[in-house]
Amino acid sequence: MSSAAIVMLKLISDFPINDFIDFKFGKYFIHADHGHHYGPDNIPSGNYDLYLYGHYHKVNLSLVDGKIIASPGSISLPKDE
Repeated sequence: MSSAAIVMLKLISDFPINDFIDFKFGKYFIHADHGHHYGPDNIPSGNYDLYLYGHYHKVNLSLVDGKIIASPGSISLPKDE
């Protein structure tokens, strides 16, 4: 293995990986995660405008308690009916 590959593996192993991210986009506060802890029936609490999730492989766009809840679905394994 090259020294560059070893350095890259070290950097990756030291990088903290979260299963969610909170960020601002313009004036909107967004919470995004995979959806295995939260989802359409278990929306995370917080002061955000948009909640993005996946995991369910179903397209969803809804408004719940003034928050936009969205899932892009799945390109390769859709489970929409």
